[in-house]
Order: sequence, then structure tokens, then C-alpha cells
Amino acid sequence: MPWLSQPLLTLLAQADPVSLENLAAATGRSISDVRHGLTAMAGTEYDADGRILGQGLVPPPTR
Repeated sequence: MPWLSQPLLTLLAQADPVSLENLAAATGRSISDVRHGLTAMAGTEYDADGRILGQGLVPPPTR
């Protein structure tokens, strides 16, 4: 989904968690569309507040 993946990677490159609201604004789509799109993309990792931490190749936490 290029309409979703490119803006998401751009926002993630800023090194802050990405809220669904910010991603929706960046894509020009509704939050509902963004949620639906994210469910179709494997490997999306979220923090406790529901913000996106990574997508695709997300390394596991290290100790």
C-alpha cells in the first residue's frame, strides 16, 4: 500500500512514535482507512499508547 507505507516510513524516520492521527493527516485519508490499511501490513509494532513504533523489520528488544 504505497499510499500508507511511504508516509509512514517518512514519519518513522523522524525517530518518534507515529500516532494514527498524524499518519491519517500525512496520507490524506481517514483514521479508519489508516487502521484498515495497517491491518493488511504485517509487522507493525505499537507502543502502549497505540502509536506506531516500527513497521516491517522491527528488531526485538535487547537486554
